[in-house]
Amino acid sequence: MNEAGKNSYADCDHRTGNVGSAIALGLKNKGHAVTLGARDPEATKVTALGLETGAGVALPAEATATADVVILALSLGLRQTAR
Repeated sequence: MNEAGKNSYADCDHRTGNVGSAIALGLKNKGHAVTLGARDPEATKVTALGLETGAGVALPAEATATADVVILALSLGLRQTAR
């Protein structure tokens, strides 16, 4: 938990897409610490999303290392492929 007694979240989204960004923004608006896990944390889209949501950005292993909660957002196509 962070200083405000809120959980820290790592949101790992395969493509750092709409679902992950909505979750990150909602959690940040409630005062939670959020780190987006991305395969390429320096990609323009990912850094822009970090700035837009106020979330940190890191590789998935780094994002999840100290998180209290990890949210994995996958597209429907990937979810079906993983079955």
